[in-house]
Amino acid sequence: MPTADPARIRAVVASQRRTEEHGSGNGRTVLAIRAEPTWSGPDVLDGTPPIRVVPASSPLAAREAIIRHAEMGSEGGELLVLLTNCASADLGLDLRARLLKGEVQPFDPFTSVLALFKAQVLDPVLAKERWLIDELIALAPATGWARNAPLNGVLTEDTAWTTWQEARIGVADVPSTVGDLLELSDDPNVRTRLAALSDEARDRVGARWAPASPQATAVIVDLLATGQPVSPTALGLVVDLLWTATDDASLAQRQTLGRARLEPLLGRDRLGLADTAAWGRASIERVTESGDTAGPVGDAERILAEVDALELSVLSDVLPRGFDARLDALGRALGTDDLDGASAALCAVERHALAARRAPRVTACRAAVRLLRRASSSAPLGPGSSFADVAVGYRSELAWVEQARRDLGAGEQSLPLAAAFGRLGDMAAATQHTASLAFASALSEWSKSAPVPDRRVAVVEDLLEAVVAPVAKDAPVLLVVCDGMGVSVSHHLIADLRAEGWASAAPAGSDPWPVGVATLPTVTSASRTSLLSGRLAVGAQREERAGFAGHLALRRAGKADRPPVLFHKAGLVAADGAALPEGIRAAVADPDQRVVGVVVNSVDDHLARGDQINFGWDLASLGPLAWLLDAASEAGRVVIITADHGHVLDKGRSLARPHVTEGGERWRTTATPPQEGEVVVSGPRVLLGGGEVVLPVDERIRYGPPKHGYHGGATPEEVLVPVEVLARRLPAGWAYQPVATPPWWDDAAAKVVTVPSLVPPAPRTAKVEPSPQASLFEPAAPPEPQPIAATWVDALLGSPTFAAHRGGVRLPRPLPDERLRRYLDAIAANGGAIALPALAAVTGEPPGTLRMTLSVIQRLLNLDGAAVLTVRDDGSVVCNVDLLALQFDIDLTGLAGLSGG
Repeated sequence: MPTADPARIRAVVASQRRTEEHGSGNGRTVLAIRAEPTWSGPDVLDGTPPIRVVPASSPLAAREAIIRHAEMGSEGGELLVLLTNCASADLGLDLRARLLKGEVQPFDPFTSVLALFKAQVLDPVLAKERWLIDELIALAPATGWARNAPLNGVLTEDTAWTTWQEARIGVADVPSTVGDLLELSDDPNVRTRLAALSDEARDRVGARWAPASPQATAVIVDLLATGQPVSPTALGLVVDLLWTATDDASLAQRQTLGRARLEPLLGRDRLGLADTAAWGRASIERVTESGDTAGPVGDAERILAEVDALELSVLSDVLPRGFDARLDALGRALGTDDLDGASAALCAVERHALAARRAPRVTACRAAVRLLRRASSSAPLGPGSSFADVAVGYRSELAWVEQARRDLGAGEQSLPLAAAFGRLGDMAAATQHTASLAFASALSEWSKSAPVPDRRVAVVEDLLEAVVAPVAKDAPVLLVVCDGMGVSVSHHLIADLRAEGWASAAPAGSDPWPVGVATLPTVTSASRTSLLSGRLAVGAQREERAGFAGHLALRRAGKADRPPVLFHKAGLVAADGAALPEGIRAAVADPDQRVVGVVVNSVDDHLARGDQINFGWDLASLGPLAWLLDAASEAGRVVIITADHGHVLDKGRSLARPHVTEGGERWRTTATPPQEGEVVVSGPRVLLGGGEVVLPVDERIRYGPPKHGYHGGATPEEVLVPVEVLARRLPAGWAYQPVATPPWWDDAAAKVVTVPSLVPPAPRTAKVEPSPQASLFEPAAPPEPQPIAATWVDALLGSPTFAAHRGGVRLPRPLPDERLRRYLDAIAANGGAIALPALAAVTGEPPGTLRMTLSVIQRLLNLDGAAVLTVRDDGSVVCNVDLLALQFDIDLTGLAGLSGG
């Protein structure tokens, strides 16, 4: 016979009162329940109504309790509950007449639980979950589970389960994935409550939570319930390493031993590949999103150490030891000139979660693989037969070698990697030194007379006329002169600008922009003044501003009352800390101010420092340049990036040659003959030293005190300067130019994108009118061309709704119908989705500006923010054609190109 407790009594009362509410109670206030006639609880249970509980072990005791209840009357409105072991037949008819339903009621858990939820129908599945029914009755509050009452009156398994779970474990929502379960594992209350569950309940929790990964869930729930101190997230990182596939026999053996040693936690043969993958993936995602390397990550490495499996950390994308192990592996591959192995190891380094936080080290690794790839490729181009050949050859090839040298950085903690960096850096330095000798020889000969015109090179004093003025005729210009920035240094800045939506551009069909050539020696007072005044001159800021404002070619490009204006470093930051002073902001925004020039000194200033702080050569490092570019973009300006000269870095290996004559840090007069590593240069473009100077060819030579870097010499790094013309909005008649990198700079295999279903859209053929019937003896007429089946692209461009919407959209740059069609046709031909590289190949759009163009198309298609055209994280462009049709009232019936749309 069951023993009563407050929860069971309330459940039975609730079920009986529900019957009474339907008219069967006849106002009776006594309920007899067949149970053990014992009671240790309070005399009266709180509730509505209050419930007085009285045990009655005999008919006489029951009669006495009922009479006493009747004598008390209904002052308290109490309901009397008799706990009796008597059957209904044992009670007299007079007593039974006073009972609810006139009978002694049994404990019916199913009826009771329905009453607690105010439900009418029980889900048949719950009939098999008796433990859950009993738990819901035991946990029910005094008012039952009314707040969880199902609207349709059916108590489903889901409702019952979520109600029990929240009451017993304190978890409102059922964890649907392993990741959700790992989130719960941090709550100590969840651990405590799981530990208090019966074995049956815990098994059901393991089966109910994260149903796609039942094996992993069961293990995790057991870990939490049994009070194991290990973090399930940390153990998931270890599980990922123990079950991940590897071709390394030594690592595979270590995995087997590790799994055996962790059987007390994981069980034997309890986990399958799918579940371990899900557990590992969820743990990695959780650690990566939180950035927590001191908690689960540290615990995971400790577990690996305890089972003697630290070697497996090389397989991990999140463990710090794994990052270090991958660096060592890369160093070993580089050390043996194993290009394939180094490329694979680099991919593993880049894939690691720490790669973004240790970006300089990853950049150095990438540079080392590039240098090895270059060394393993065909022989580089020769020096050429003229100075222009040498200069263009440097820009297209050796400047990238120099960038890779710089990217190698100042040092590396991994001993194998440090050794590889040193060897590859020395190889690159030797290549650069040989090239510098050839360059200096060509420069010395070329400088003896006035330069012969060559469209491939432009001396700095001609840049305003040869580049800036022609551009200013087509669009307003922002000229940015980065003092001391050579060609190789500019690569980082230009890449950063491309990421911001600025792309190389030029008039359609024109030659590439020339490479700039500084005056000699390559010092600011001569080269920058010559650049900004448009003539050979030595001076300072006053001469530069006057020469710039009075330059005839620049003045002709604009209005007479808006002469070119130049701002130096001191004028680029407002006194109150605002982004830009009002004067320069107004000048950049003024469309009639055709040419605005600015001088950025961040690079040259950095060279003057004696420390070894790394300089980023990007927007973040170049002071107010980012603000200027934002203002230029808003004003629709074309941006021209150039410099007065470049520089060389000290790198701690400089060779000091104290001054014995007049000169600077990298030049001197010819009072004493040139020594090894020096060259004599003379001619009309030598503006100091009486027109003839001695310049270092060796990048290590300096004549002054040690600094971070120097300039003035005859190396291509100091003499040649970038000339980059960038636009966000193309002027009329212009086109974007591709990024010119040498073949070895990026792994060609990594760039290959296979899109088997991509078919370029066929040209649309006009319908041909039928010709007169041919004679029997004439050759048959060719078949009439069939019209191309209409696609959703045709329907969109013909939609009045789309036309009306397009007319009201303000675009940052125009997008003609034929260009829009080219993009949409490529997407339609590929089934509604296409990879970014493939789309760039089909449309001819440079990858650097492709996303910017897609953002313009999104403004046209994504009406009210709807995700019609999306660019996913995996680099694919997807068009939701069904949503597009809904937005623009398009009938898709019978249209082609709808697969995958």
